[in-house]
Order: sequence, then C-alpha cells, then structure tokens
Amino acid sequence: MKKLLLLIAVFTFSFGNAQTGMLNGTGYAPDITVTDLNGNSHNLYSYLNSGKIVVLELFSTTCGHCQQYAAGTENAYQTYGPSGMDVAEFIGLEVNSSSDSIDVANFATTYGVGFPLCNNISPTAINYQLYYTPSYYVIYPDSSYVTFCPAYCQTTSSSSTIENLLNTAIQSWIPPIYGCTDPIAVNYNPLATTDDGTCNFTSYLVATSGVSFTPDTIICDVGDTINFNLGGYHNAVEVSNSTWIANGTTSNGGFSIGFGQTGQFIPTTAQTHYYVCTPHVNLGMKGVIIANALPISGCTDTAATNYNQYATVDDGNCVYPCTDNEVVFTGLDQGGDTWNGGMYYITNSLGDTVATGDGMGAWYDGNYGFGPLNTFDDTLCFPTGCYDLTFTAGNWASEMVFKFAPFNGISNYAFVGAYTDISIGGAVCGIINGCTDSTAINYDPTVTVDDSSCAYATVCTKPFPTGLYIDEVVHSRVRVNWDNMTDAVCLPKQYRIQYREVGTTSWSQKNALDAGLCNFGLSSTSKNLTPLSSNTTYEYRMKAWYCNTVGASSWSALHYFTTAPDCPNVINFAVSTPTTTKATFTWDTTAAYSFVRVKLRVDSVSNPTGSDWFTAGGFGINYPTLTKDKNNLIPGETYRGQARTWCSPVGGFYRSAAWTSLVWWTQPNSIRISNPDSKDRKLVIITDLLGREVNPKKVIDNTTLFYIYSDGTVEKRIVIE
Repeated sequence: MKKLLLLIAVFTFSFGNAQTGMLNGTGYAPDITVTDLNGNSHNLYSYLNSGKIVVLELFSTTCGHCQQYAAGTENAYQTYGPSGMDVAEFIGLEVNSSSDSIDVANFATTYGVGFPLCNNISPTAINYQLYYTPSYYVIYPDSSYVTFCPAYCQTTSSSSTIENLLNTAIQSWIPPIYGCTDPIAVNYNPLATTDDGTCNFTSYLVATSGVSFTPDTIICDVGDTINFNLGGYHNAVEVSNSTWIANGTTSNGGFSIGFGQTGQFIPTTAQTHYYVCTPHVNLGMKGVIIANALPISGCTDTAATNYNQYATVDDGNCVYPCTDNEVVFTGLDQGGDTWNGGMYYITNSLGDTVATGDGMGAWYDGNYGFGPLNTFDDTLCFPTGCYDLTFTAGNWASEMVFKFAPFNGISNYAFVGAYTDISIGGAVCGIINGCTDSTAINYDPTVTVDDSSCAYATVCTKPFPTGLYIDEVVHSRVRVNWDNMTDAVCLPKQYRIQYREVGTTSWSQKNALDAGLCNFGLSSTSKNLTPLSSNTTYEYRMKAWYCNTVGASSWSALHYFTTAPDCPNVINFAVSTPTTTKATFTWDTTAAYSFVRVKLRVDSVSNPTGSDWFTAGGFGINYPTLTKDKNNLIPGETYRGQARTWCSPVGGFYRSAAWTSLVWWTQPNSIRISNPDSKDRKLVIITDLLGREVNPKKVIDNTTLFYIYSDGTVEKRIVIE
C-alpha cells in the first residue's frame, strides 16, 4: 500500500453552482481548478478572464481513441498554444481512477503530448458531463463553449478530424483584422490578417535612412506617382545610366528633388530612371525607378484563335479551335418579330451546365417566316458524351422553336421543353446494363446500371511487397512499412522481412501471419524490427505468400537504414537528506541526452507493483540539469530510488539500456543544527555514496564521502589528491 502519493491532481468547485458542462454545448462552463503532474495549478476562469480560449480534454490512458487522436490534439496545441499563436490553453483531464501518475506520464511520452495533464479527475465532481472518452470542451472567454466527442455531441473518426474541429472552433473566436496585406503597397498594414482589397499600388514613397534611399528600387507602371520625402542632407537628382554606374552627379535634365524637400515624379514613358544623392553617391546612395507600359488586356495564348500580339495581360477570354465535337444550336422566332426572351441550357452527364444562350441577336427584319434576323446560331464544342437540353419559353412560347443537330437533325425544329440523353460523338446514352466495376475483366465505362455481371481474374501473380520505407528509428529498433497488397485477386496470408548488418552474410527475419482463413487477406502493413545494434547500417528485403497459390513471391529489392546511437545514462547517481521531508538527488553525465527520469518508492513495500513507484521531477528533468529535490517525504521512512535517461523529448523507446543501480536512504526524524566548528562533536563514521564505511586515506581522487558526527550533522566532502 502506498504511504505517499505526491503527483496527484486536485480540484476545487462550488456546490452552490448548479451549472454543468453539457455535451450538447448549452449554458456556460463551470469554473474548475486542477493541478497537473508537475505541480502547476490551472484555474479555468483565470485563463478566460485573460482573454484565452481553454480546451479541456477528458481522456483515459487506456482509451484507444484517446491514443489515436493524441497527435491531432497536439498539432492544434502547437498551433494555438503558448508556442504558437498563444491564444489558447490546453489541459488534459485523466478520468480513469485506476490510472496513476506514472501511467499518465507514460501516456504523454508514448503519444507525444506536450500540454499539461492532470490525474484522478472525477467528471461528476467538477460538473462536466462525460459519456465516452475522449470528450473535448472548447471554452471561450465569455464561458460559452462547444464540444466534440464520440457520441451525443460530434462523432469523430480520425486524428485529423479532431485537429480540424479544434482549429475551426478556436479560429471562430479570433476576429479578423481587415486591411492591405501586401507589403509592397503604400498602405500595407502588418497587423492585417484578411486582405480587404484596398492595397494601393499606384502611389509609392521614397524616404531616406542613413545614406540610403528606402526603397532604392521601385517597379511601377507609367502614370504612377513616386513621392519623395528626403532628409535634410539628401537630394535626388535624375542622371543617365552611364553617370549612375560611374557614381557621377551630372543631371540628365530629368527630375530633381532638393535637399530635405518633398516632391513627386510621375513617369510618362516606359523606361528606367536613375537618380543619385549628389553628396553621398560615392557611399552608394543611388536609386532606380523602373516604369513599365500600361497593361493591355487581351488573349495572350498564341494557340487561341483570338490571340492578341499586343496584349500584356491575359483577360481570360481566349477562344480555341474545337478539338472535340463541334455542334450548332439554332433558335427561331416563327412570329417574325423580335426574339421573345427564351433561353436554352445544356448540361452534361454530371449535371454541370456546359452551355447557355438567350438569342438576343435575333431581331425583326420586316419579314414573317424564316427570315435571317429571326434566327440565331451558337457554335458549341463538346466532348463525346450524353447531354440534356432544356429550352424555356419567353413571352410567346408557341412562336419559339429550335434545332440541335445531335438531337433532331439539321432540318427538323422542336418546341419548348426538356430533352434528355442526347448523344454527341457517338456516345451510347440512356439506361445501359452491364458491369460498372473498373477492376473487373468485363468492365464497360458506358454502362449506367450495374447488372451484377462483373467477372474477375482468378489467378494471383504473387507480387512482392511494394512501398517499403522505415520510420520510428531509435538505437535498438525500427518499424518497416509497406503497401497493403490485398486486391480482388490476391489475398496475402504471410509477409516475411529479412534483415542483416551490411557486410554480414547471416539473415534475421520477422513474419506477419494471418489466422489461416483466407477470407479477407492479411491487413498488416508494418512490423517492428528489434533488437538491433545501435549506430549500425542494415539492409532488408521482403516477400509475401498469398492464399490459393503455391510458393512465395520473389524478394523485393534491398533497402537500407541506420539505427541511432546509444542513449547515455547518468553516472554517480546519489541522494542526500537536507531536511526530514526532503531528499536531494544528484548525478553526473558523460554525454548529452534529452531528459532524465527519477523514480522512488518506500523500501518496505512487499510485492511492489509499478503503481508503488512515483517520480521526482514529474515527466523528467531536462538536460543539462544535474540535481532535483523531492519534498513531502515521511520522516524516518526508508526509500529506494533509481534514474534513467531518454534521448527523445517525447520519451518512448529511445532511452538508456537500464535504470541506474538502486540507492537506499532513510529520511531523518530530526535535523540538528549546530556549529560545525564545535569541539564537542565527535566523528562517528565516514561512508561512500552507498553507505559503506571507508578509510578516506585509501580512496581514489574525486570520490564523494559523507562525514557523520555525534551531534547528528553530516558533511559532504570530495577527496582531491
């Protein structure tokens, strides 16, 4: 039984507040105060009052979806948390009463969680509704909130879905700042987040900074205004190109702005203008204005039939020769007067409108019947396919007819109405029965209704696994990944990976097997290779066995990877007791690592389990710190402790080979403070870090010793020869 539980989350709430956080997002969020694994207190309303958004995740370390969604939650935290835009705080609340602080710390390590986590939180006690884990409460500064969870509020299915939901919820509170977001515009607003279309590129400002024009190069259009605002010791005189290159000062008769003056220059021709500050040209105080001709809109594509060789800006109206099926729609007003407002619409098989027309070019020509101005023709270009045509009425529906060659030939007219399945280019239209599965051997792309006649190949060619790559590389293991080789014909039942150190001849192997039923094919697409040697290059290859076939596939090509170097552990791990309730851990190191984790427990616990251990320093103590205090220990109690390093900031398997040797100590019942120089005290014993009595004259250089005196004082000394 544990005598001490240090890393425990606490909470406070008011019983007088009947408000409850509801999964349907109604009402307002009740206030809570919790303490995370590192002992830091978090008050919800304090964050809200400071203008922050707060994301509460109610989770369990053993929940599969909590593990699955951890990466997406962490991505949102990195974007909007203190290391990103700093507009939101994330707090994880572990609600499984059977989990301890070590479980929560391991969860953070394994799944890369960087925001604060709190243990042993009761949803009922803090007045927050929970049906399934994980459940998310996104709480706004006015204490309104939205929720996401697997049931009763928002069904989720992936890490990216959770990330997008969190991003959208947080962004909805951040108001946009409108303005010009283009830094080259004269009215650029660096605080604007949304461009409002007000950027001004027709006016530019040239100022002076030291012995430089700012900016010293402007690219503009003819007719734009260049404003000069010069310092008191600077002028701007236009010169020729050769004078500018030679750092000369002779004017070419162009613009000239006096010392400390403001002025304007408006280029009227397309050319480059060069100017200098005459006293400081030799210090490089020169500028350039490149004036381009005004843009000419038109079609700039030489392949178009309306290509304009003088156009400098494409207007998007290029017309191209028809390379598909050219067809003509002809509309006719039989009354012989003006066109009466009818329109036609043509849609493709996807329902997209591909052509419309209103016939406004057809006017009365004085003749009734089929006069030339009573008709209009639209020439259209369509890919082969099936189309629908709708011809709508104007003021006189009885007078309006049309002909569309693919539908009714070149001489027959049809009336207002809707017409479907018009074939263009020989397409087969209407209901066509057959096989619609593109993987079948009798697939027909013209079929519109599947009649269950699809037939499939029955022979698997036994392809070797493809798409091989390596990830999760540490010093002792890697993960091999490959494509899912299951298809309509081939059902893999076993994969084999062979691997070896480069330069050796003997292979090791790992297998992935199915249950032997061959109903669906083996779905595995990755496998861990462990144990491996550190800092070593390996080569590997794969092959597969398939259901209802004989033998295996051929081997894939060789692929390569190199493992990470060993993670160095700390050395000289020791403990001292400066007070009756505090222990101080110290250590040394031989190389850099990411963090060291210190664990300890009561020594007298019989049949100890993992939950009997607790930590000093929470998740870990980051390198290069070499000491850590542990408070709130029990006077007179005997403890044991160990340390271990990790070389990845998120923990996981990249760690030292083992924990350090155990150290034991007993917390003193009292600490006697006396004069170290007192002649009344007597030396009782001299010990090393492990408590063994030693002769100080027989120890090696740089050895740490403890001198224990009769008055209860202890001195720590280092022997230096």
